[in-house]
Amino acid sequence: MNTLLNEDLLKFKEVRLVGDNIENGIYLTTSALSLAEGMELDLVCVSMTANPPVCRITSYEKMVYQQKKKQKTKTDRSMPGSDS
Repeated sequence: MNTLLNEDLLKFKEVRLVGDNIENGIYLTTSALSLAEGMELDLVCVSMTANPPVCRITSYEKMVYQQKKKQKTKTDRSMPGSDS
């Protein structure tokens, strides 16, 4: 997975924060990173092509686990002979 995370995002002056438990909007990257660190979570870029990049404050490990789990479910459903 090619995802920008935490300090990697400092190359951007601002990011757009989206998600739960925060006020959605445009933040200085340093401020967004401080918010994430204060919550003991990660600042993860979910859309680098947007201007400014869209980020979410979340647990990166949990996000990766959920994506892999979702992908495995899709794979299991598409396999011939599955009961789904």
